[in-house]
Amino acid sequence: MPEVTGKVTRINIKGNGQNSGHLQFVAGGEYFWSPCALNRKRNIMRRPNLVAGSLIVLVLGAAPSISARRQKQNPEHIAAIKKCNDDYKHAAKQAIADYKAAVKSANKQTGMARAESLAHARRAKSQALAAAQLAKEQCVANAPK
Repeated sequence: MPEVTGKVTRINIKGNGQNSGHLQFVAGGEYFWSPCALNRKRNIMRRPNLVAGSLIVLVLGAAPSISARRQKQNPEHIAAIKKCNDDYKHAAKQAIADYKAAVKSANKQTGMARAESLAHARRAKSQALAAAQLAKEQCVANAPK
């Protein structure tokens, strides 16, 4: 930044992002660009409501993590949850494979039959995924603590 000697005239330029700032003219005809994004950010943080609100959010966000101590799970529980997750992944993979096969066979048809086959395949896939999700939830609920 050049040394400023003499009277400084400031012209603000409104814009967004990189375009906002101000030109400063020195008495000798020199000028330099000065972005004012930092000044804007400092002015926003001076607002007491914003500062108080951000502090409240910070405290409320940190409180549950500090107060809740994570208990170490026993090996039987970890094994049961892993089995539940594996069963769900296998069921979801099977439902998606069945859907892709049904779409492949439906694409060989034309007209209303094709539309009905695709609708049936979508419905069967969503029902299979819902059943897998329900089975996973029940498995997790029945897992040893």
